[in-house]
Amino acid sequence: IETDYRLYRNLAIGTGANNWLTIRLDGEGGSFSRDAIGTRVYLSTDDGQTQMQEVKSGSSIGAGNDLALHFGLGAADVTSVLVRWPDGITETLTDVPVNRIWELSYLPADMALSPTSISSNQGVNTVISRTLNLSSTGGRDVIWRIEEDGRTVSGESAPCDTTSDIPWLDVLPSSGATVSGQTSRVEAAFDSTGLLAGAYTGYLCVLSNDPNEPLVIVDVEMIVEPPTDVNLSSFSAAKQIGILPVLLGFLLVLSLAGIRSRFNR
Repeated sequence: IETDYRLYRNLAIGTGANNWLTIRLDGEGGSFSRDAIGTRVYLSTDDGQTQMQEVKSGSSIGAGNDLALHFGLGAADVTSVLVRWPDGITETLTDVPVNRIWELSYLPADMALSPTSISSNQGVNTVISRTLNLSSTGGRDVIWRIEEDGRTVSGESAPCDTTSDIPWLDVLPSSGATVSGQTSRVEAAFDSTGLLAGAYTGYLCVLSNDPNEPLVIVDVEMIVEPPTDVNLSSFSAAKQIGILPVLLGFLLVLSLAGIRSRFNR
């Protein structure tokens, strides 16, 4: 193995015969290194070719890598550049000029969720819906999913440490992507069918690519009210509309009719 160092000079520089493009990436604000180590860039040209380079550091013996990615293009022009950041987020750019150094900064996702708790008071055998609003307020799309935690949390256990189904709650949709500057609506349906009166609680675990708050916990509670006593309510209604006095009057008429019948005999 050769251990000596060699210096190469590019004799094509300044000839104007070939196009090139250098891309520098800034990962500040992401959940990875500021130098964007691990980011892959796919560059496609109008001659049908695609080149891929990855940002690396320290892969050479006795030297470090240039964190900028340099692409030799020959006589071709760039048709598109696809950047895949280490967190899985991708973005595609077109109309990229050649023969220059191009800088791209990572724009983190930012999710705003409201409300942060939802509840419903309802009778037995009813379904009531509540709405969650997931807004993308950052520089890129928010990718999110919602999991359920139906446990009664106590002691050292914390909400969303694990997930389990909440049988009386349906959430639709349970995952999606919200475009930057827009809001997605999620419907949570509280279903008290077949349940006894009482309080039912749980948590919605909203996970996203927001690096500052990747998990938002939403408290959910359903209060099932006991059924109303039908007999008592009917009796109360009868008193309100005056049925009882009418019934007593009818019985009095029958009694008078009976007395008359005896006298006629």
